[in-house]
Amino acid sequence: MNRNLRELLRSASALLAVLTFVLVLSGIAVAQTSNGTIAGVVTDPQGAVVSNATVTATSVATGETKKTTTNASGAYRIESVSPGVYTISVKAGSFAELKLQNVNVNASVVTTANATLQVGKTEQTVEVSVQPETLHTEDGAISHDISQVEITQIPIASLNPLALVLTEPGVVAPTSREDFTNGIGFSVNGTRPRANNFLIEGQDNNDQAIQGQALQVSNLEATQEVIVQTNSYNAEFGHGGGSVSNLLYKSGSNTWHGSVFDLLQNSALNSTNAGDKLNGVEKASTRENTYGFTVGGPIKKDKMFVFGSIQWDKLRQAANGTTLVVPDASGIAVLQGLAGTNPRAQQYLNALGGLVGNSDPTAPGFKTFVPDGAYYIMTDISGFGFAGFRFGRLACGSDNPLLAFAK
Repeated sequence: MNRNLRELLRSASALLAVLTFVLVLSGIAVAQTSNGTIAGVVTDPQGAVVSNATVTATSVATGETKKTTTNASGAYRIESVSPGVYTISVKAGSFAELKLQNVNVNASVVTTANATLQVGKTEQTVEVSVQPETLHTEDGAISHDISQVEITQIPIASLNPLALVLTEPGVVAPTSREDFTNGIGFSVNGTRPRANNFLIEGQDNNDQAIQGQALQVSNLEATQEVIVQTNSYNAEFGHGGGSVSNLLYKSGSNTWHGSVFDLLQNSALNSTNAGDKLNGVEKASTRENTYGFTVGGPIKKDKMFVFGSIQWDKLRQAANGTTLVVPDASGIAVLQGLAGTNPRAQQYLNALGGLVGNSDPTAPGFKTFVPDGAYYIMTDISGFGFAGFRFGRLACGSDNPLLAFAK
């Protein structure tokens, strides 16, 4: 009896685990909002709607097909379509088959593909190359597609594709006081930067602490596109009233494809900044290589695909040493007079170790640091509590090893 009970409990546990796994997958499927939708109306040459027409959408890259039929109003709608280029085939009664070529389906939005059938033999096929819709009529969403061409051709200093959102209408960069978010901060139509919703492949990518991007993607070659919705988007997105940004990676297809890349940032190609020019300092040497590869293709044609990318970042740089400024002889004398009552002044003298600044402009290595006769006013913030003695720049010709910091 006990053994039967144990077996029953084991079976129930296994069933519960399977059900939990299915529910998790169902939740993920519901949350997936990176797929697009194809919708349209099928009509005859006179403009009358055609019902019960068979509409088939076939992916050019993967061969994936989705099929539906038009309703009594001649309308059709194909949901959950993977982003990409499609061929849409329409068949009905005594009409010739119509093929709409190069229908580009974007993620998270509805793509309109209307069809006008021609009277003819069912064996005939009419092919039409579709032009992108200039007016979005399926819903009130205002969306923008940042394509892979823009992502790879427009220079992005941060290597974050979301930086290109700032090129879209109604999007502005906030002031530093308002931009308290993670990643690329921006304001859409006057809303706060924290009101934006960030997705990767339809999955949540929001920093739960200060908002913004939790993961900041920097692999431009692996990014396919970024869809940005700035107004009247569907309730399925939620989270914020500013915008919805959905980043999509590239995917495998029926043909093998890939790339090898190296982004070089070299100080030899940069100008010297104003601070270094003012102090007569040579610019620091810097070289950074951001390099890697992408590869994708079929595991089983029309069924299973793979895509992957690896990116490395190699940085080599040398910083210019800072100029060491210390009190000259008169300043040392003032410090020594304060050392008896101010322990911090004594600590500073100990740190100097006999090092004395030279205010003589003719000294080797001397460069004017402050106008002649100028004084630094020391406040309580520094812990010295005195004012009025002069600082001078160290002479680079001294044998003191600390002068390595003065070059």
